[in-house]
Amino acid sequence: MQSAFTKSMWFLRVFSIGILLSASGVAALAQAPASSASPGSQPPVRDAGAMTIIKAALNAMGGNAGWSGLHGAITNGSSARNGDTTSTAFTWSDDWTGEARIRRDNGSSNGGPHRLYVQGAGPQASAPSPSSAATSSNTTPRPHFDNVPALIAHLPGAALFLALHNPAYAITISAPPRSAPPNTPCVRIRRTPATTALRVDDISICFSAATSLPVSASVSLPNLFHPNFRLLETIQYDQFQQVGPVLVPQQVSVTNPQKQAKTITITSTSWNPAFTNSTFSGASQ
Repeated sequence: MQSAFTKSMWFLRVFSIGILLSASGVAALAQAPASSASPGSQPPVRDAGAMTIIKAALNAMGGNAGWSGLHGAITNGSSARNGDTTSTAFTWSDDWTGEARIRRDNGSSNGGPHRLYVQGAGPQASAPSPSSAATSSNTTPRPHFDNVPALIAHLPGAALFLALHNPAYAITISAPPRSAPPNTPCVRIRRTPATTALRVDDISICFSAATSLPVSASVSLPNLFHPNFRLLETIQYDQFQQVGPVLVPQQVSVTNPQKQAKTITITSTSWNPAFTNSTFSGASQ
């Protein structure tokens, strides 16, 4: 017959193993993707109420007609971190036709450093449009990205237009943050990737109940170094300005995942520029 001590030790061992297995299971669930369904197994959810909110926002920023004729932009402005007395000039080049591309420059005299993003599998994935000068044949798509969150801070109208007209994006109602006024309409936008190589950013964006213009957004970014964790960027739209047929933000406050806040002031935007190969050349960072 086993002693009481032996039975107690056996019970503690089994109990401890059970705790470890349970903890492992919880950790696995916490690190699992938001949806375990394989890409393409079912169409993304597109809630009618959420799409109505986006349509109202687009109407407030120039309407479907205004945004449907736009496929690229060069944005100039300056950014300053909270507390800084000086600002840094920038030029941002965006192309959201064919292969979606985007370049970020810091405005220094030599044009760098900058980052090059390419969506999808490169030029062979879709025919480049005349406005989208073909990327050099030796340019590797790096890193794959989602063009809606790439535009959401400085060109939210373009981002919402792309999400609304692309059935690959799930669009659902989102709960407003606690700091938002009552009855603030918010939506969640997330692309369902056709390939696991594509970065997927998760967006929640809120709008003014009075004007339907965007007032804030949060972007959950993939952590390229730790795939099981996400990074959060928050955006506050302070005011808008008319540029051609549409409205774009004049001033935006952005807090990055490192809790560093900066104010972006947009001084000019030009639509549908004739991009050249050199516009999107250079090593990514």
